[in-house]
Amino acid sequence: MKPFSYAESRPLDAHAEHLLSYWSFEARLPDEAPRMHHLWPDGCVSVAVIMHPGAPSLAMIVGPAVGPRQVPVRNGARYRGIRFWPDTGASVLGVAAAVLRDRVMLASLVFGDDETNRLIASVERRTDAPEAWRAIDDWIAPRIAASGQPDSVVRRAVRAIVEARGQRPVAEVARTAGASIRDLQRRFRAATGVTPKEYSRIRRTRAALEAIMKGEAGWAELAMRRAPASAGVAPRSR
Repeated sequence: MKPFSYAESRPLDAHAEHLLSYWSFEARLPDEAPRMHHLWPDGCVSVAVIMHPGAPSLAMIVGPAVGPRQVPVRNGARYRGIRFWPDTGASVLGVAAAVLRDRVMLASLVFGDDETNRLIASVERRTDAPEAWRAIDDWIAPRIAASGQPDSVVRRAVRAIVEARGQRPVAEVARTAGASIRDLQRRFRAATGVTPKEYSRIRRTRAALEAIMKGEAGWAELAMRRAPASAGVAPRSR
């Protein structure tokens, strides 16, 4: 049996412009000693409910990271969460993206104790992951409705970077998004908490990780893709 299991699902169509996925993570370890789990950045904001046997459950906000994190995980831990598009997490939560960057914080600091406790209680009652996802979706729905539509320029840039696996120069991404480089950089960072160049590097790293998982690349290629591209020149692709 694998020590960690992960699953995710697409969001409801009504929330697809704001949410990328629902996700679940569980630990089944052979003993009670915690294990370190390696998390690679995805440039997104997540809201997660963390349930450990014999301990109070927590709701956390995980901000966009530009580097990997090490997370201690104990046997029996269950995580249920939602992941936002890079450009919608901050606006839905009502927090400046710069405040969330590289931070993991208690959800109660943003939502208050009462709203956070309602979220935790609704998820705790549902042991099945899809049911827990629906509970989180119902809880976040009013905030999604109040947040409005994403910045179309930033969304076009996000899509362009993802589709190119981070290989397109920022100037080309800006042209595709219909903005100047300076305007894109300002709007992109305000919406996501990271720069277009940083997000491109994140996508290159994730593309390399996917290739490694499929046996199509090695760790040397991962290191190469994590390195910043030279000005106007994308790293070599497969």
